[in-house]
Amino acid sequence: MENIQVYIGYAAGILGFIPFILLIISMRKGITKPNLAGWVLYTVAMVMIVASSIALNAWQAVWLAMAYVVGQSLVIAVSFKTGYFSFSRFDYWCLSISFLSLILWIYTNNPLYALVLNVIVDGLGTFAISRKLYLHPGTEDTTAWVVGFLVALLNVFAVASFDISNALYPIYIVLACALIAGLSLRRVNAINT
Repeated sequence: MENIQVYIGYAAGILGFIPFILLIISMRKGITKPNLAGWVLYTVAMVMIVASSIALNAWQAVWLAMAYVVGQSLVIAVSFKTGYFSFSRFDYWCLSISFLSLILWIYTNNPLYALVLNVIVDGLGTFAISRKLYLHPGTEDTTAWVVGFLVALLNVFAVASFDISNALYPIYIVLACALIAGLSLRRVNAINT
């Protein structure tokens, strides 16, 4: 079973690029206008999630998070032309939590603190996107988020053991993508009725 989980993890990592490709296409068409600051924050948290997951030996399900680091970096690069930059107090607060998690990790020699705190930071970013999408429907690419949800769901099957260090991020990202995809689909359904 472990070999299958490894291959599922690889597949999720490879497929994890698809939502970012769709998002970048949407950005280039002028449909999606991401906040550069928010994506920088997401990427900082994701780098910490990857590093702490590796340190916790949660390898099977980390490939998707690695793909996210690359995909988010590409979104940032494209955002310089198509997005906007607005760093709020909220963004600074979340960035501070990410750096606090690094200090806790170094001080306690326990990467689990970094993983948990950065999943919380990522969750706050998801809340911010969800709030924006609720207030301004149609500002996110529905297809990208639905595909992201499906890839995240696949990634859960790569989890080696369902303890906090292995399963926290994969389960969280399924819920986060489901929330944003659901809010985005709400707009699509409103248009079709």
